[in-house]
Amino acid sequence: MLDKSYQPSYQHFKSIEVNRKKQLHFSSEFYTLNPHLNAAEFIVFELILHHKTIKKAHNAFQRFDFNDGKKIGELIKSNIEIFNVNKNDWWIEASTDKLILHYIRKLALNRMENIQHLDFTAISEKTGMVLFTIDKFLMTEIADEKNPDVPIITRDEFEQIFNKLVEDGIIGPEKMKIAWGDLRRKYPICPFYGMTRGTPIDRYYLQKFIRKIKKEVTGKAIEFGGTRSEFSQYQFSLVNEYLAVDIIETPEVDIVGNIFDKSLFKNNSCDSIIIFNVLEHLDNPDKAIDNMNHWLKPGGKIFCMVPNAQRVHFYPKDYWRFMPDGLAELFKKFKKTHCFVYGNLTSTIASLMGISVEELSTRELDECNPYYPVATCLIAQK
Repeated sequence: MLDKSYQPSYQHFKSIEVNRKKQLHFSSEFYTLNPHLNAAEFIVFELILHHKTIKKAHNAFQRFDFNDGKKIGELIKSNIEIFNVNKNDWWIEASTDKLILHYIRKLALNRMENIQHLDFTAISEKTGMVLFTIDKFLMTEIADEKNPDVPIITRDEFEQIFNKLVEDGIIGPEKMKIAWGDLRRKYPICPFYGMTRGTPIDRYYLQKFIRKIKKEVTGKAIEFGGTRSEFSQYQFSLVNEYLAVDIIETPEVDIVGNIFDKSLFKNNSCDSIIIFNVLEHLDNPDKAIDNMNHWLKPGGKIFCMVPNAQRVHFYPKDYWRFMPDGLAELFKKFKKTHCFVYGNLTSTIASLMGISVEELSTRELDECNPYYPVATCLIAQK
């Protein structure tokens, strides 16, 4: 770990208002929503930018001249004053071996604007304190402070901060040095969604959704693509009548029928409709949704789940992967809709690789990153 090479992920820092106090924040599309780094985190980030390993970066920190902070702050302030940089119209690009201040410069009596650049890479490489001093002198509005309070970071603290930055996706392995390990393979670890190893990832999220809707599934309930034995596991205690519908006749199915057949049920005849992992198999989901709307009583609800990160499964055909916005669009005619997004980058990889629930921690499963959904669930009320 100490000698493994790392580099910052491509990041933008910009000036934004937070509780009337300006601070330096991430502006990249990051699911933690612009996390603010503290002084120590800025320093570790910038040192890794140039020195790559924990060992080399911490050694550089130990050679710090704490008086450099004041000099850098004055240099940055003078550049901002000379080039007329508006404190709210600038951002910093921080990527491999590069630290550049971009700003919008107003021209011709503020009628025109163009983007200018100040390259702080050289001074950053020499001192490792550019981000720290920008945050200290410009954002927190204490530019007159004579001696910026550079934090003392022990070796253990340095490594802890580094690990947090890695976990948050702010720092990653250096280019061409990713350790693929068991994931470098032609086929998934389990081609059957993880069932040969334990519980499939999407089943975990389905159970979370079921726990959430237990008190909402009521009255006469119809389930498409389900079975009686599966329904008994849901424990929907407020249901007084249940019908399992499928296109294939089995002992577990009550009605053999097609969701596209509007005459399957009478208008306004049921309270709840359950469709878990069904819509992706329908060549005309809009027609199916119109039919369900026809069958539901006023105030009745549809409970839906669709996969996002799952291998193609031909039962009999697999047409779609509805993302959260797409699923909400399908049900836009309903009175109320509520989407639930489940999954994150780790569980998405696990789902596609056929890694089971039992092989991840609860924390790894429960963290939600809407940029990497495994499954999306929805409640739609007529």
